[in-house]
Amino acid sequence: MALVKYASSQSRAVSSTLLEVLELVTSPKRAKDAIDDKELSDGPLFPGDKFFTEWFRKRGTIYSFLFKKNLRVTNIQVAELIALLRSYRLDSGRDLAFRSVEGYKDFLVHVAQSLKVVLAEGNTKSRALQSKYGDLICDAAVIDVMYGSCVVYLPPGVVIDLKAVCSQSGYIHSCGRNVYIRNVYKAAKNEFFANLEGYLGERYAGKRVFFRPYSNEDFTDFDRKQRESLKFGLDDVKLSVQKYFLGEDRIADVIEEMRSVFQGRLEIPGPGDYHNDFRLLNGLRRSSDFAHRNALFLIMDHSTRLNEQPQGNTQLRGNRHFIICYDQEFINENPFHLFDEDKPAWFDHTTLPHTLAGAMINISRPFWPRRSGPLFVCDCFVGSGTTLLEASKCDDIICSGLDYEPISPLLIEDNVHFFSLSVEKLREYEGLVLEVANYLVSSDDSPAYARQWDLSEPGMAFGEARKLFSRWLERRTKSPESTPALVKSLREVSPFVRLLFYTQLKGARRYEAAITSGSYTIDKALHQELGTLQEELKQLVGLRQRTESGESDGRRMIFQGAYSESLSIAEAALKSLSNQLLKRVKSKNCLKWRPRTEFDLIVTDPPYGFNTTEDPEALAEIYCTFLRTAVKSLKDGGQLVLALPDWSHTGRRLPAFILKDFITHQVVTIAEQEGREIITSAEQITKTVPVAPYYWESERALRRAILHFRFRKRPEYRRDSQAPPRELTSGPGGLTLQ
Repeated sequence: MALVKYASSQSRAVSSTLLEVLELVTSPKRAKDAIDDKELSDGPLFPGDKFFTEWFRKRGTIYSFLFKKNLRVTNIQVAELIALLRSYRLDSGRDLAFRSVEGYKDFLVHVAQSLKVVLAEGNTKSRALQSKYGDLICDAAVIDVMYGSCVVYLPPGVVIDLKAVCSQSGYIHSCGRNVYIRNVYKAAKNEFFANLEGYLGERYAGKRVFFRPYSNEDFTDFDRKQRESLKFGLDDVKLSVQKYFLGEDRIADVIEEMRSVFQGRLEIPGPGDYHNDFRLLNGLRRSSDFAHRNALFLIMDHSTRLNEQPQGNTQLRGNRHFIICYDQEFINENPFHLFDEDKPAWFDHTTLPHTLAGAMINISRPFWPRRSGPLFVCDCFVGSGTTLLEASKCDDIICSGLDYEPISPLLIEDNVHFFSLSVEKLREYEGLVLEVANYLVSSDDSPAYARQWDLSEPGMAFGEARKLFSRWLERRTKSPESTPALVKSLREVSPFVRLLFYTQLKGARRYEAAITSGSYTIDKALHQELGTLQEELKQLVGLRQRTESGESDGRRMIFQGAYSESLSIAEAALKSLSNQLLKRVKSKNCLKWRPRTEFDLIVTDPPYGFNTTEDPEALAEIYCTFLRTAVKSLKDGGQLVLALPDWSHTGRRLPAFILKDFITHQVVTIAEQEGREIITSAEQITKTVPVAPYYWESERALRRAILHFRFRKRPEYRRDSQAPPRELTSGPGGLTLQ
């Protein structure tokens, strides 16, 4: 009851604020100094720009979200963000509606003018707009999507759990309050300084804050070890301080001037290798007047435009540039994301990226049932456990899965074991991997060196892994590719031997064409993969070392990151996965799948036949059987999220029955036959914001389509069978029922 009273009083306060803003912006005397010339010249119109400034910029909250991958790769990160913001609203139970900047202003101006709420002396119509449509305005947020980031404008009174949004996400890299955003051609130094001055006074009075330009000059030459993870993402939001201007001033000169203008309030590192920042920050954080948890970042991003190609819906990079300053409050350091598609226990290079799997789960969040008890989640083609590992970040979830390959439960077991390893064990693995890599390129071919190597720990592990790999080669063209006997042999060796086996398998699969043509050898392919694994191990060790000084918050670990507060998965939560997942993962053909449990959510990535020679009829049977079983096994209100092939970049033809349009039609038909109906949410977002169907693009292989279905049991609408039929007759008044 107290919560209801609080929500009610809060609603009244926000409604009162709305009336105050409406009266302010429509009063020529009170708004004279801030009215746009356009609004004056056009006559007594409703001042939409002024309302936006007063409502969102001065009284609301503006957040910036930086994504790990931009719209070149996927558009699901925007849908994920909207779903998370709706799911983690703290101030009330009402749902947020999202509009684009242009869509919001058009909607508001049109409604206001229709009610005669215009800029005019003595206008008293504001209360009519507030009383009739106040809820629509107070629960409407604005989202401004750019190529690699997003700005969200929340109205007064709306409070979100930003920490949860960041930590649960798949694609959010970092987030925090927005300080400044402007088209680079309209940006000006004085305007930027004024925004910065106001923000520092409001948020950091008496504190010094670290300010870091995310520049090509200071980062690009020094972060190439992470270039794959930065590609089509963070690399594209770097700015050139020597190239770009704020009005008449080069950004490099602006930053230099900031050192004196904001002396004692901003700590700005000198130019050069960004790694020097960490030594500087270690010293600054010892001072009581330094805001050690956050850092202000200056980035550059681009506008978007819609691709009109046949496959459509792809967002391309636009020609407009935006300069953005945001206060990085949280950064997402999910350990799974360090490996993404490259988890240690691995069997196929069409595996789902962890970032994408997390986003696929998150778009379903606003529709999770509001009831006590756990959420039941299933992956019917579980593979190495990507979706289950991502789902396990959430509280009160029971995950299960099945896969045709007998090796699948072992893959999941090994991945859980790997991510639960201590820092000492990870360092040991890193050293052993380096020794194997050095052996593969060693020029010493003497018998003595060979004997010494064979008797060493890494040498014996490498020899065992090679034997197991030879056994896999014998079955590489058969289905399934793993057998119970091979799995039994793998279980008999150490986890490190299996790690080398999986790495050898990666090299063989990824460089298969080059090995066949003779341009690559098996050893060269393995050496390449070991180099990648060593770098990933090094990053994981660094992450685990930083988490040691953090605090556990349920399944989440909170600790001081390089620049801001970092969010990761608690070690205890990782260790508990073994007991939770392994009991619920089965090696089973989906054609024989008869679930005993009804699920709230099924998230899966079915086989494509993309890298195999599967019989098309057999593949069609898999889809027909799986889809029907999935729909039947969902609870009332249950959801199905699928990753499907949409386009092949290799020229290989994809069967029609695995493409999104065909699958959509098939799911609709199955739902009708099973007494279900598909629920479609009405969205109010314009085409400037990416909408479903979502895509994920692999530069060299294929494009995926992400489909999301919600089902409910169809109510029966029946006529009274005893009532006589009624007929239409014509008369002077037209047609009437008799």
